[in-house]
Amino acid sequence: MLAAAVSGAVAGDKHNDDEGEASRFRVSSEMVLVNASVLDSRGRPISGLTRDNFRLYESHAEMPITWFSEDQTPVSMVIVFDTSGSMEGKLQRCGEAVSELLRSTQAGDEFALVTFSNQPQLAQTWTRDDSAISGALLNARAHGSTAMIDALRMAGKYAHTGANPRKLVFVLSDGGDNSSRWTESGLRHQLEEMDLELYAVDIQEAGALSRFPGVIDGPGLLDRLCEALSGRYVPVDRMGELTDAVEKIRREIRAQYVLGYRPDALDRDGRFHRVELKVTPPAGMHRISVRYRRGWRDTESQQAVQ
Repeated sequence: MLAAAVSGAVAGDKHNDDEGEASRFRVSSEMVLVNASVLDSRGRPISGLTRDNFRLYESHAEMPITWFSEDQTPVSMVIVFDTSGSMEGKLQRCGEAVSELLRSTQAGDEFALVTFSNQPQLAQTWTRDDSAISGALLNARAHGSTAMIDALRMAGKYAHTGANPRKLVFVLSDGGDNSSRWTESGLRHQLEEMDLELYAVDIQEAGALSRFPGVIDGPGLLDRLCEALSGRYVPVDRMGELTDAVEKIRREIRAQYVLGYRPDALDRDGRFHRVELKVTPPAGMHRISVRYRRGWRDTESQQAVQ
């Protein structure tokens, strides 16, 4: 996952001062940071890896890793919560799952809430009180169609205003999109230009696809976007699996490596720079999976996204 690139990214060499304060990042305008999750064959995060386990490439050229850490920094997270008609009978359980996700907050975390049906709305602005999100969800009512792409666009733009360097969007939905003004391609291009990670839980109960037009596009839409922005897409077949799905995402959010490198040249043309990350498994472990953002786009010379 690309945590930051070229426009005021937090990066640098870790150091301790004479008073023993916590290690800090220096600000650099020439370092690309890549957030990565490394999982074992059962989808559990692997901790304790070192710089030597990782190799980074940009456009097939290996790049020296000049920054490495296991990240425990606070997050700015926007919850995107589906309140469309297909969610009738599921809102209470889904609200409880969101509360579980936020239960393991750490100092400095902040949260916001976007709900959506026919159109999205910002239901809760930035707060460090996770109970404020749960309280806002108590008033949710299922109705209308599904404008998921518009909701993700609003959430992405709002997440970009978060106080913490690490910015996340978490989506909980049971369907696709049948009401948005924006397109998937337009949304993806916008989100690629932002410093975001996208996580999603998709409830795919039997029979839902036939009852609600457009829902059939949900699994593909969310899966593609999570892949493009790293993060994690977790489909569930029934409501009983919801708690485990949210717990998988919670663990992964809290277990991240951050790798930094300095590009050979910072081309101010707004093009997409493809990144590849390879990880050597720990001794005795043969099957692992790695999640990270596949590239970055330098937009310093471009007009801000409308």
